[in-house]
Amino acid sequence: MNKITVDNSESYWEQNVNYPNDYNLIKVEYIMGKSMMFDKWETRIYGWVQEVIVGENKGKIEAGYPTPYDEKTGSDAVSLGYFDNIEDAMKAVLESNHPDYSGYYI
Repeated sequence: MNKITVDNSESYWEQNVNYPNDYNLIKVEYIMGKSMMFDKWETRIYGWVQEVIVGENKGKIEAGYPTPYDEKTGSDAVSLGYFDNIEDAMKAVLESNHPDYSGYYI
């Protein structure tokens, strides 16, 4: 898998092996427990970009990030829209839900 580091951060974009234009924004964090026996490392996903493969936006890149479930919309994610390239989509996710600023994660 290909990884793209995020500048000045411990987070990174990890490529999906099966879909070369799909990436997840990941940060691995150390979680302290009540004692050393309960400490752990946790992988958290803060956003994603993925190529649309069907429909009117085919070939564009959709960006989004997780949010708490909203009963009104029936969704637990925010779509940031469709972009012409991966770089702009990644930038939109980082501006909306940066892992270093306590954003939402799954």
